[in-house]
Amino acid sequence: MTPESSSLVWDLNRDFRDLAAEKPHRRGYSFEDLLVELFRRSSFQARKNPAAAKPRQSDFFASGGGIQLLGSAKWQQERVGTPEVDDLLSRLRELSPSVLGGIFSMSDFAAGTEEHVEKHRRDREVLLFDPFEVEQLFAGKARLQELLTRKLEALREDASTWFMDRPDQTWPIPSVVDLPERTICFDTGRGQAFTYAAAADRFPSFAFSLEIHDPGWGVPYGSGAQTCLRLDVTSLEQLSAFIHTLPSHLGLTHHGSFAVHQAADSWYGFGMREMLEQSQNWEARYSRATGTLHHSEEIVYTDSFADGLLVLSFQQRVSASHARISACELELRLPGIPADPAQYSGLATAAGIREVYFTPLPDSESPRFVRDEGVGIQLEILARIVALERTASPEDPHVVGLVAKNPYFRTELEPPARCTALSESEVLICSITDQHGIDDKSDYYRITGIEFLEFATRPVFSVRCTWNQMPRLH
Repeated sequence: MTPESSSLVWDLNRDFRDLAAEKPHRRGYSFEDLLVELFRRSSFQARKNPAAAKPRQSDFFASGGGIQLLGSAKWQQERVGTPEVDDLLSRLRELSPSVLGGIFSMSDFAAGTEEHVEKHRRDREVLLFDPFEVEQLFAGKARLQELLTRKLEALREDASTWFMDRPDQTWPIPSVVDLPERTICFDTGRGQAFTYAAAADRFPSFAFSLEIHDPGWGVPYGSGAQTCLRLDVTSLEQLSAFIHTLPSHLGLTHHGSFAVHQAADSWYGFGMREMLEQSQNWEARYSRATGTLHHSEEIVYTDSFADGLLVLSFQQRVSASHARISACELELRLPGIPADPAQYSGLATAAGIREVYFTPLPDSESPRFVRDEGVGIQLEILARIVALERTASPEDPHVVGLVAKNPYFRTELEPPARCTALSESEVLICSITDQHGIDDKSDYYRITGIEFLEFATRPVFSVRCTWNQMPRLH
């Protein structure tokens, strides 16, 4: 796949693994394309075939995080050695002394190459990346900026080249370059699907989430800090390019949830991949819509990340010829104002702004858990929400949530105070407090409470439920 592909999701690791099957004369150019995109997703500005490479056309230039680098991609059968290093050194001498060299090789380095780099380090600095490190970068198991910094420190302080250690045991960790895989689906009893459609009152003003972490938990005063970034994007392609940088800057989870709201219809699902796909395939959704369609739709995505919570929202105006994005905002909630706001400079670069500013939040902005008259309401189940990979074994699917008929939708029953927006959707997306196996059957489920958090753009609800009795547990 390439960035020009019709899909909005570009998996670097998958395309990197597929390179082994390409013809050698094409593989090198494709390798460069992937390295350029890897740098871009890691907050660097990168381009192929820079002027500094002439007359050669096999290099790329990247700058970011205080580093400027002329990179060379090598995918060849023979080992990379001193001739390739000398070739790069000769081109570096034509550039500013602050520019580093980098060789990314899919073959091992020949004997004496490391010593040659160390010998010439006072002339120009060259960093070597071996096949294992390249594989770790594309697998999202190593951060490019950290690897560059570690190698540069070793060369400058210890006069030595440094390579990553091979771990004795590898653990599955989220990729920092690719979007998380889809692992949550809807089980309707007639099959599995990644999106659930439902009727709605005009453009519901809220979003669902399976869980809401309190970003201000443990903070003695206030409820943390927030920032809202307004993204200057007008197309799904531009938005997708920004979204693909989020694993590196923030980290995304498998259980992020989204909602697409039209005038009389809504679609719900999980994962950034599915959100992009549903945004792109609006014609297929509209062909099955039950109500009147407006010229625009609202899309909101909620997720947690290492430091807090995020809400991404935008409007998509659609027509027979194209779709246009507007009012795109990314709101972040953190436990407090970062001691070093510079750690979000990469996010600012990706968003096309100069800096990210955070403001403190009062205590009133903490998540609230409501136990009111809705507690104990027996739910009419429309579908189960199934996690396909809850444990290390993909054969162990568990029910983590439910799609239930909304008891507040067009009925006389009123939602709890401060949760009135819940009456705008035909369904409730609920999380199950006591998760169970996919083969376990409950006599019925009931609401135990509603947690909500007010963001600048809209409230986010997590409706909690549990089962009453489970006659047959496995």
